[in-house]
Amino acid sequence: MEKQISLVAYWLGLISVVLAVLLRGLFALGTWVPNLPGWLSAYGAFYRGGGLFLLLSIASNLRTSRQ
Repeated sequence: MEKQISLVAYWLGLISVVLAVLLRGLFALGTWVPNLPGWLSAYGAFYRGGGLFLLLSIASNLRTSRQ
């Protein structure tokens, strides 16, 4: 079970970080689209969520490797 949690958390974390970097890059270049839904405009939430998922992945892998 920990292996599956680790795998899912890793991919969710990776996707969240990529979205955060992409949205931040668009904002920095000035090509920000003002009509985006509210959940897409909060790139900080993707960044923090990505970090949380990646830490969960690391913690799950540590638990699996010690057993």
